[in-house]
Amino acid sequence: MDKNISKKVKTLVAENELEEALDLMISAEEKSGQDRYHTLLLLRGRLSMLKEQELAGTLDFEEVMQQKAKIAHSLLRMTEGKTPEVKLPPIEPAQQVKPASSSIVSKYLLTGALIAAVAVAVFFILKPWDKNAEPQPREQITQKDETPEKEESKPRESNDQVRLLDFPMLGQPFNFSDIRYTFREARLEKYSDGNASEPAMLKLTISMELICRSNMGICYREEIRILADGKPVAPAERENLAGWLEHNSSAVDVQTFIFAAGAKEYQLKLEKNKSTWRRTFKILR
Repeated sequence: MDKNISKKVKTLVAENELEEALDLMISAEEKSGQDRYHTLLLLRGRLSMLKEQELAGTLDFEEVMQQKAKIAHSLLRMTEGKTPEVKLPPIEPAQQVKPASSSIVSKYLLTGALIAAVAVAVFFILKPWDKNAEPQPREQITQKDETPEKEESKPRESNDQVRLLDFPMLGQPFNFSDIRYTFREARLEKYSDGNASEPAMLKLTISMELICRSNMGICYREEIRILADGKPVAPAERENLAGWLEHNSSAVDVQTFIFAAGAKEYQLKLEKNKSTWRRTFKILR
């Protein structure tokens, strides 16, 4: 293999850019031995499967890191002219989050420079949040956790006919990256009336619980955005401004979003480290 390509692949692996490293290797080995080319295609397919299962929240963060470490190790061996035999075990969805133990921590430390690079590369920058004065709220439409005793889990109609429907994963814990989320409440209300020059505005308040599931020490928090016809809306207010959680710790937060009414599509979006979780919900007026 060309030394420049080998050097670039090693740099991409160190930066945890496994997809780019694999694509570069596949292009370089396309006309070489079939064994090496076939091995690279297998690694690329496994990485794509990992990404899909990670975004779906069906795979533990620990298992994702283990499989990525194996793929990175195989890539580094191939840059040295070796063709490793790919025997990656099937990935099973996570049933529950197990508490951290010293053996698991030791195992991660022994995976070498890749895991260290991943830990250092995880970086999240909180954008400044503007404060908006709140007028007297009008009738509120609230979705809450479903419980047998309460009928308020369904949205109520108001005189202004503002309704929040199908808010994603309400009351259902789910995993994204190394944090487990539970949206406890989503409350929609009319923020301001529109006029000839300004559209009507809506206010959405989301209460949530977060649990750090990383064995790397800390969990950096994701960006949360509301997409109105694809246009991202950042929180106008946040109660918890911390950018990270300690290992095995939990936190609560309440975030408020103010956006224009009348969009054709609304989505909730979480994003970190080039991974995205996106779900659609409805607003009826």
